[in-house]
Amino acid sequence: MNPQVTQSRGRSGSLPQIPTIPAQVVALALLLAGFTGCDSAPPAPATIAANRVVAPVLRKFIDQTVSAVAAAPDNARLHGRLGMVYEANGLYEAAAQSYRNAASLEGDNPSWPLHEAICYIQNGAIERADTILSRLVNDDSTFGPAWFWLGSLRVGRGDLDGAMTAFRNAQRVAANSPAVIVAIAHCHVGKRQHQQAVDLLAPIIEQLSGYRPAHYVLGLAYKGLGLRQKSMRHLRRGVDAPPFALDDAVAIELRRYKTSVSSVMENAIGLMQQGAPEQAVTLLERALTQLPGEVSLLNNLASAYQRTGNYPKALQILAQAEQLEPLNFRTQINRSVVLQRQKDLPGALAAAEAACSYAPQVAEGHVEKARVLLQMRNVDAAFLPLQTAVDLAPDHPWANQQLGGYHSRAQRWAEANQAYRRALPNAGNRQAVIVGLARSYAHLGDLPRARNYLERVRKNWPKDQNIGPIDQLIRSKE
Repeated sequence: MNPQVTQSRGRSGSLPQIPTIPAQVVALALLLAGFTGCDSAPPAPATIAANRVVAPVLRKFIDQTVSAVAAAPDNARLHGRLGMVYEANGLYEAAAQSYRNAASLEGDNPSWPLHEAICYIQNGAIERADTILSRLVNDDSTFGPAWFWLGSLRVGRGDLDGAMTAFRNAQRVAANSPAVIVAIAHCHVGKRQHQQAVDLLAPIIEQLSGYRPAHYVLGLAYKGLGLRQKSMRHLRRGVDAPPFALDDAVAIELRRYKTSVSSVMENAIGLMQQGAPEQAVTLLERALTQLPGEVSLLNNLASAYQRTGNYPKALQILAQAEQLEPLNFRTQINRSVVLQRQKDLPGALAAAEAACSYAPQVAEGHVEKARVLLQMRNVDAAFLPLQTAVDLAPDHPWANQQLGGYHSRAQRWAEANQAYRRALPNAGNRQAVIVGLARSYAHLGDLPRARNYLERVRKNWPKDQNIGPIDQLIRSKE
């Protein structure tokens, strides 16, 4: 049962009058209770160093929240909110202190110590986190999120049996939680019980179709069973799966406090798609003044500059992004695209190969590598990345179209036909795909289908030079 974050209780600061009890008894009771004559002062808001480098927009948000806490330091809710701001933005030490402050004012809310422990885990203070989580589950065995995080901590230590016990306890509270089911399956994978993981996830994967961690763990399980095609399909859907957990009320709320760039990027991408890359540049550069060093913004800005034709500026920005995150897949993809525009094909190939090495399970890197090799007229070398891309993304239209052409040149008509059929639903160049289908069906002797596709070519592209040769091929087989 997830706890609800509640308003803190204030402290009175005054003593009740008890005139009927002898003064000596009152004095003794107060002495035994550790009485000091007044309530202790409420905690001051946790702060970060003034010279700590954070984005200006985040610094402003923190300062506003700190001021609110300073104005009402006995309000647990405000201390907790400050903790959420820190935690959501990776400032875990200050977040842990804020949650401690909240817990000192509202001791019956387990979410505060839970998130203090989560921050310790993020900072590597595992023993402190273990102490808090163990205390929480001992105090309340129905607090599922604490069991979940205790299981995650044990996974990190390699204690898979202990982790499984903790996740099972979380499941007793939240039986239908995707996070718990996936965590248990992940333990099975870690224990090489791959079939048990498949049995757990496969029957419900369609219900969890949008839950990328489920696909990722199922992909690992299929990989352990040697089922490569199934493994790659699910790993592809689960690539870059975000961290997952059993949420409590604070976890749900703290998502609001992350200074996100997603809306800026969505707007910029929309402008580029509408043919207004200059406006996208303006939007992204403005955002970078508030969030300097945000690699995703830099990559989108480089893409916008590439679309304006300012390739040197795009490469300059990508160099900044690479300095901040040397192994960033998107940076290398964008560099390859820009260098292709500049006709620097060796450089573009090196960038595409780097992207493949950083994220070998993502089809896009292999597609980009094949694209460069085809421009270099190295058709045979392009076959392997094309085939890898199709293995990872079976319906990729461009890769399938190119693979169809490769097999056609080798007169492997069945393979060509299969590739063209996969390409057709989302083909960018439908003319080439439909021509390829007409020709391959003709060579395979399926003349009704060959005629059908040839008529589609006549109707939509009457000047296509392939119409005559394919028509003659069909006639020769009739």
